[in-house]
Amino acid sequence: MVDEAVPSKPSTATVARMALRSTLWTTLGNYAVQLIGFVSVLWLTRLLPPEVFGTLSLATFWTGLLNLRNKLGLNYAAVQYETDGRLLGTYFVLDGIATVVSFGLIVLGGITMVSAGMYTLTVAWVMVAMAGIELALCWGGPLGIAIERAILLSRSSLIMIMATMIAYAIGIGLAINGGGIWSMVAIPAINYAIMTLGTVYICRRFLPEVVKLRWQFDRTLALALIKQGGATGLSGALLGLVVAQFDNFLIGTFVNTETLGYYDRAYRVAGWVNLILTMVVGRVGYVTMVRVADDPARLAHTVRLSIWVVLTLGIPLALVSSFGSFELIQMLYGNTYVQSSGYLKILALTNFMWTLITIAFWLSAACKQRQVSLLMSSAHVAVLVIFASPLTIIYGVNGTLAGVIIAMTLALAWSTIYIERTTHLGWRDTYGAHLIATGITAFITFNITQLNIFTTLPTFLRLFMIGVVCVCVFGLCLLMLRRAEINDRINYLRLRWKGN
Repeated sequence: MVDEAVPSKPSTATVARMALRSTLWTTLGNYAVQLIGFVSVLWLTRLLPPEVFGTLSLATFWTGLLNLRNKLGLNYAAVQYETDGRLLGTYFVLDGIATVVSFGLIVLGGITMVSAGMYTLTVAWVMVAMAGIELALCWGGPLGIAIERAILLSRSSLIMIMATMIAYAIGIGLAINGGGIWSMVAIPAINYAIMTLGTVYICRRFLPEVVKLRWQFDRTLALALIKQGGATGLSGALLGLVVAQFDNFLIGTFVNTETLGYYDRAYRVAGWVNLILTMVVGRVGYVTMVRVADDPARLAHTVRLSIWVVLTLGIPLALVSSFGSFELIQMLYGNTYVQSSGYLKILALTNFMWTLITIAFWLSAACKQRQVSLLMSSAHVAVLVIFASPLTIIYGVNGTLAGVIIAMTLALAWSTIYIERTTHLGWRDTYGAHLIATGITAFITFNITQLNIFTTLPTFLRLFMIGVVCVCVFGLCLLMLRRAEINDRINYLRLRWKGN
């Protein structure tokens, strides 16, 4: 019988300092990657028609749905074990089998859908290409687990920046030379390849003892990893795939790929807040929660700080994206994509809600309450499917948006209740001041945008004013409502950074 390794319990200051430094560098890395992607996607959007992005979104949905690798949750389970040869070898075998089987399912699925007349042949080929990328690069997964456990995320962030720059440069070059949708497919292929090589370099340079380990397959450990990671992986896949992309499936299948292209461009802009914040909380927050899961006080403090960071940084960004949706789309994509601005107004808010929902998911995974995470994810998916499907068929893309709003609102309520019951953090104390500040900021911003003089200003100046109002009013309200809390957070972060 394989027992779960019980990690040594470092001091509160040590864990906090490691988490804080990793959070800082991961945040900076993500901002850099988003900035590179932001500029590159602007260029690509002006080079490629909406149908390309709609086709890519549809292929991405089906590739993720038929992929078993992201549903086993092996990485969630493996990070809770000590890094040794048995863990790496067992993880490698399980992950490799899942990737090979997934490739076969995706190829079969693509052939079936094209034969049934559901989609074009291009959709199927893109599905196969994306599955082939994973098949070729899955061997770096075990070393990635070792890096996650060592919280060496600052190093991987540097590799990520370099990989993103090279991948987008090649993708843009292909698009300029008529590469079409394949210029978009090339970007993740090159990115993953460089990231995999970078993972090997980091392990050789900073974790030489891991490279020297002899990988071995352990059947008992394999069963344990599947049992522990299955529920978490499935719930994570439901959140990251069905919840995040089911709307793409509905629009691409029941409306058309051109409309999906407009919707996808709005979704990408709305997702900036989600990507920046969720990747940080997910990569650093989860590992930190795992380390303090046996200490209720430290766990509650970790969750409270995660929520505070998401609320404080995310709300102003979401408000700017929503109130400045027309200006953002016009400046970023030009008049061709103005239709996307109406979608962005709603998606900016629902994407931010999802960022909060994922905190409950990471908490349940860290506490090994796998049934809870699976139940919440399944309920979220069920509500989305039940409401969004008929509404899309009847009202088109507006029905899809209505279904997304209903599902996100209920999921946020469930997540808040779960966090409160698990950590005993009261929602009024955790969310109250931010909700009041949000209401005041939204009211003032809305009235400013309705002024006649505002509508006559240039596009850039209108967006600049919206940004200044949202950030300053929200920050001022929060400072007036919770001055002591803000000072306490700043002092806490300063002390942890110094290692005290």
